[in-house]
Amino acid sequence: MGKVVTLLSYLGIGLMLAIILVPTNLDLDKQDLYFVRVVAGLSINALMIVFFSKTRVKWSLIDGAVLLFFLYLFVNYQVISQVDASAKWFQSCYLVILYGLLRIILPYSKIMKNFVLAVILFCGLWESILGLMQILGFQSSRHSLFVITGTFFNPGPYGGFLGITLSVALGFMLKHYQRFVRLCKVARRIPLAILKLPDFGIFILSFLSFSFSFVVFFSAMSRAAILGLLISVAVMGVTLPAFKSLRVFHPSENRSKKIVMVTLSAILLLIGMGVAYFVKKESAHSRLFIWNVSCRLIDKHPLVGHGFGAYLGVYKEEAADYFRAHPSSPAIPIVDVPDYGFNEYLHTGVETGIVGLLLLASILFGSLYRLLKTKNIFSYGLIVMMVFAFFSFPFSQLPFLILIVLFVAVGAEGGTHKKEYGQVLTKRVSVILFCLVLAVASLGLLDLYKEKVKATEAWKQVRHLYNMQRYQEARVEYAQLYPLLKDNPRFLFEYGHSLHKTERYVQSNAILKEGAKLSSDPMFYNVVGNNYKGIGDYIQAEESYLYAFEILPNRIYPLYLLMKLYMESNQKEKAYLKAQQIVDFSPKIDSPAAREMKREANALLP
Repeated sequence: MGKVVTLLSYLGIGLMLAIILVPTNLDLDKQDLYFVRVVAGLSINALMIVFFSKTRVKWSLIDGAVLLFFLYLFVNYQVISQVDASAKWFQSCYLVILYGLLRIILPYSKIMKNFVLAVILFCGLWESILGLMQILGFQSSRHSLFVITGTFFNPGPYGGFLGITLSVALGFMLKHYQRFVRLCKVARRIPLAILKLPDFGIFILSFLSFSFSFVVFFSAMSRAAILGLLISVAVMGVTLPAFKSLRVFHPSENRSKKIVMVTLSAILLLIGMGVAYFVKKESAHSRLFIWNVSCRLIDKHPLVGHGFGAYLGVYKEEAADYFRAHPSSPAIPIVDVPDYGFNEYLHTGVETGIVGLLLLASILFGSLYRLLKTKNIFSYGLIVMMVFAFFSFPFSQLPFLILIVLFVAVGAEGGTHKKEYGQVLTKRVSVILFCLVLAVASLGLLDLYKEKVKATEAWKQVRHLYNMQRYQEARVEYAQLYPLLKDNPRFLFEYGHSLHKTERYVQSNAILKEGAKLSSDPMFYNVVGNNYKGIGDYIQAEESYLYAFEILPNRIYPLYLLMKLYMESNQKEKAYLKAQQIVDFSPKIDSPAAREMKREANALLP
C-alpha cells in the first residue's frame, strides 16, 4: 500500500503543477475546473497518507499565519466587503485547502521536493521552448499585440514565470556546482561515473531549463521580472558557496575596495532601472498613478480596507475624485482602465487594510526566512515572485498562486515523525481530523465551483448573440446565467447593455450598477446615462455622463453623449459649449470614431 500511496502522491503533485502549462484566461475556464478537481484528488491522497503511513505533521508559526490570514479574509468578506466576489473567494478557499494538503503530502517522501523541483524546471523548459517557437513564427501567441506570451495572455506574466524558473534552475546548478565538477573530473577516467551523481538528472534539466529560458527571457520585456531575477542572483551571491570563487572581492580585501565595488554595483543597478523606465516611460507613469490612487484609498480605510474583492470599484471612485480636484493633472493623457493594481501589496492593503497586509507579509517573509535558513533553492524563486508582485499582478494568475502556495508550504515544513500507532495516537487523530476537514471542504465546494465554471463556459458560447447585436436573444440567455455570474463585471456589462438595447432601462441600470462596483471601466456609467435619458431623466443622465468623464478624462465619448443629451433636452447653449470642448479635445486614442465625433461637433457649432 505504501508504494501505491507514494505513486499517487507523485501523480497528484505532478498534475497540480501541470496546470501551469494550461493556457491562462481572464475569466474562469477549464484551467480552474482542472485545478479544483486536482485539489479534490489530493485530499483523497492525503487521507490515504495519514491512515496508512503512521505520519504526523509538525506545525509551524507560518501555518498559524496562514490560518489567521484566511480567517481574516473570511470576516473581511462577510462584514466589510459590499461586493460579490464569490469566484475569487472560492479560489482562495481552494488555495488554503491546497496548502494544508501539501503540508501533509510533501513530507511523506524524502525525494518529493526533488520531484517538485523537476516538474517546475520542466514547466520552465516547456514554456521557454513555446516562447521560442512563437518568436520564430511556428506558434502563434495568445495576444494579437505581442509576439511572445507562452501559455499566458500577455508577456508580463510570462516573463515573471520564466524569471522564477531561471532563478530556481541557476540556484540548483550553483548549489551543486562543486560536487558536479568533482565528479566530472572522475568521469574523464571513468565516463559512467557521472551517472552516480544523485541529482545528475535534475542538474541536466536545470541546465536545459536555464539555457532555453535565458534565450527568450529578455524578449518578454518584463522589467519587474528582470529586476526580481537580479535581486535573486544577488542573494545567491551571499548565500551559495559556489559564488565564493566567483565573487569580485573577498573578505580579506581592504574596506575601500569593497566600498568602490558596492558603489559601482549600485550605480549599474540605477542605470539599469533608468533604462527600464525610459523603455516604457508611459507605462511606468501609468503605474505610478495607479499606486498613488491605491495609497489614497489605503489612507481612507487604513485598518481593515474597503473589503475583499472591492479594489477596482473603489479605485474608480477615487480616481474620479482625484481628477475632479486636479483637472489639469499630467496623468490625464496616460491613464487607462486598469484591470489590476500592478502592485499586489497595495492591492491587498486597499482591500484588507494594514491588518491583511501585515498578515500577508508575515507569511511571505516568514517562508523566505525559513527557505533561506534551510538553504532551499525555492527561496530564490520566491524572491523573484515577491519582487515581481511589487510591479505586476501574479496573485491574479492561478499558476503563480499555485507556486506561492507551494513555496510557502515548503518553507513552513517542520518535518515528519514516524512512530507506532499507540505512541502518537492523539496527534495522529488530530491530523486525520484535519485531513478529513480539508477533504470534505474540497469535495463540498467542488459542485459550486464547477457550476460557476460551466456558467462561464456557457456565457462564452452565447456571446456571439451579443456580438452580433442580437440583443433580445442575448438578454434571455444572460438572464439564465446571471445568478452564477453576477460577480463577473464583463458579463454584467454585456447583460446590462443587452437590457438597454431592448429598452428595459430600469432593469439595465440595476445590473450595470452591480457591475460598476466590480470594475474601473467608465463605460458602465455611459450606458447608465443612456438608460436615464431613455426614461426622460435628463438630470441623472447628465450626472452619469459627467461621472464617466471624471473617471477617465482622456476619453471623448462621455463629452459626445453630453452634447447629444443637451441637444435632445433643448439646452442649446450647453450643447454648443460641449461641442466646442469636443472640437478642442485631444483624446488618448485618435480613432476613426473620435474623429467622427469631432466632425459632428464641429458641424453643430454656429
